[in-house]
Amino acid sequence: QLAGDGGDGGGDAAELSRFWREWSAMLPPAAACAHPMTLPDALLEELQHAPLAEAGRRQRRRLLRLLASAPASSDGQRAWATAMCSSRPFRLPARAEGRGGRTAFVPFLDMANHAASPNCEVQ
Repeated sequence: QLAGDGGDGGGDAAELSRFWREWSAMLPPAAACAHPMTLPDALLEELQHAPLAEAGRRQRRRLLRLLASAPASSDGQRAWATAMCSSRPFRLPARAEGRGGRTAFVPFLDMANHAASPNCEVQ
């Protein structure tokens, strides 16, 4: 289900696609991410901790194997998407009907999440 379509699937697909493309273009590039999925082997070595570097390589291999059929043009795009999915979403509170909270991208709000001490609350 695409966010922004009111939950009924009635949104204009082309418009939603354009929205997500424009938002994702503002996200940090893979080279700016300090996520094991996006770090080249040379940078993993710079960690100067062989077990941690190997854990990063194992994680990258495992996730790329799992994402092999995901729609992306390269392993680099898959790695970038994984880094974004693990660092940008918010955990939303549970609904009143007792369902668990959901994790969701909140476009543009995710870009304002930079204070070490929170000074606002998402409702």
